Amino acid sequence: MIESYAYDIIKEEGIKEGILETVKRMVLEALDERFGVVPVKIVEKVRGISNDIVLNGLHRRAVRCSSLDEFENILERTMT
Repeated sequence: MIESYAYDIIKEEGIKEGILETVKRMVLEALDERFGVVPVKIVEKVRGISNDIVLNGLHRRAVRCSSLDEFENILERTMT
């Protein structure tokens, strides 16, 4: 029983981590598709975020913002 419980916890954490990585990739792919090469500083900041709600919001903003500068400003405000 204990092994099964531990396995379930580890499995759930792995799933959550996979979802976070997918959303991070979606944010960066949206920016790349819209604006071309994404600056390393933006990539690093997005990859450093571990809150799924924040990442989902950034994905929506990545799709709607008018420039990488605008997205970077949004990202800075989000991280403070």
